[in-house]
Amino acid sequence: MGNGFGEKLRAERLERGLTQAELGKDLYSPSYISLLETGRREPTAEVIEELARRLELAPKALEAWSQPISISDAEYVLAGLYARQAWDLRDYPLAASHAATAAKIALEGRNTSAWWNMTYMQAECLIKQGNWRDAQKIMEHLLEHPMARESAGLAVRAHQMLAGIYQGQGQLSLAVDQGIQAVDLSNQLPKGSTLIINAHHALIGALAESGRLDEAWKYCQAMIDHVDELSMSQLAGEVAWVVGNVAFMRHDYAEGVKHHERACPFALPGE
Repeated sequence: MGNGFGEKLRAERLERGLTQAELGKDLYSPSYISLLETGRREPTAEVIEELARRLELAPKALEAWSQPISISDAEYVLAGLYARQAWDLRDYPLAASHAATAAKIALEGRNTSAWWNMTYMQAECLIKQGNWRDAQKIMEHLLEHPMARESAGLAVRAHQMLAGIYQGQGQLSLAVDQGIQAVDLSNQLPKGSTLIINAHHALIGALAESGRLDEAWKYCQAMIDHVDELSMSQLAGEVAWVVGNVAFMRHDYAEGVKHHERACPFALPGE
């Protein structure tokens, strides 16, 4: 079947704002979905049919996924693989270059989902390098694309990214505006989607840095309501840490300690 299946699966999943855990919930583990997306595991016909059902794909999409991989698809898959390998090695300039190549191949092949996602990755790499302006231009372009207007998940990702970009440049009022738009659009996503939580996180960060701590706290409470602590313990820990930080900034030390104690068992990055 080739690695093209995995790339298509990843693009469709991201377009809907689903994590690997959410897509595979109750049947497939996140690690299995990851193996499928990276081409290290071949799906059976039953797996393809079930994943297509969960992604609400038409039967014709199944047929397209099952076709042999073309030369252009192979080139795209290779460029995308190189981009992710460079990202894992923290070679962000190289990752950005490979992501741009993959996006170009996808665009020439009229695979708009793949183009959108690889261009998004290019912007992520630019942010890692502190190149805020070029990342901003890319995200504004993606946000204007019809795909972002048609897909709430993609629009949420774009607004969230722009919120972080503006905050990184010290343009806090614009960061808050983008964060609010991300949160508002996230109401269209399935409850428990990590995109909802990430949107809240972006807005809370912008509000907190702006000194608007009471508003940040309000969104902290809303963010907590979207966390399923049984199925996403790591994410629940990260949310608790963020909420605790805002509580401490508000000098509400009892709440801060309470939420940080909830976060401690989850081995947060850098903690």
